[in-house]
Amino acid sequence: MQHTFSSNPPCGYMTIVHSNIRSAVNKVPDLRDFVSSNALGVVALTETWLNPLIDDKLLHINKFTFVREDRETRGGGVAIYIPSHLKHRKIDIPLDDSFNT
Repeated sequence: MQHTFSSNPPCGYMTIVHSNIRSAVNKVPDLRDFVSSNALGVVALTETWLNPLIDDKLLHINKFTFVREDRETRGGGVAIYIPSHLKHRKIDIPLDDSFNT
């Protein structure tokens, strides 16, 4: 992963990063390095390609809470790393089947 941006946001600001990661499992070491090398707030991932057989512990990054929503079919999926000190809650939004096609 090669990214160029200021890793020190101004005081009072939070950096939010998004990556279409196209398989999170094989990029965990690079993701950990990227997150620990930059002053990041929230890290959002799309196309995680995760499934229920993949344990969250495999994707753990220190000082972050990991929240994910796997797709029931192959591919897809989203996840977000939220700084552990931030309060949050997951809200499930029901979508009809036409949304995923």
